[in-house]
Amino acid sequence: MTQKISPIRAYFDEADYGNNHWAAWMTGLWVVMVMVVVAQIVVIIPMGIGIAMIGPEALEGVNMPSNEAPHQGLAAIAFAIGTLGALIGYFVRDNFGPQNEKRTLYVAG
Repeated sequence: MTQKISPIRAYFDEADYGNNHWAAWMTGLWVVMVMVVVAQIVVIIPMGIGIAMIGPEALEGVNMPSNEAPHQGLAAIAFAIGTLGALIGYFVRDNFGPQNEKRTLYVAG
């Protein structure tokens, strides 16, 4: 008798050892993107209704932020460095030996 495992468990069994195919990564990315869009819709609809109900007179005393974003450059640099570090960790994981490969992937993530 063969034991049938769920597709999710099979995906994570492969992921635990770094054996995922590129299509599995793309599928996981697509699922996450769909979840983000759904979460944004769930938040934006009640927010839009609430803003439409309060009217413009309620927003008269609110200070609107300027268009300048002083830390935007630092955020972009931190994102680039973090992404580069994760990619380097992912590609050199085999050099740390099989016992440290999983730990290296956690650090890269």
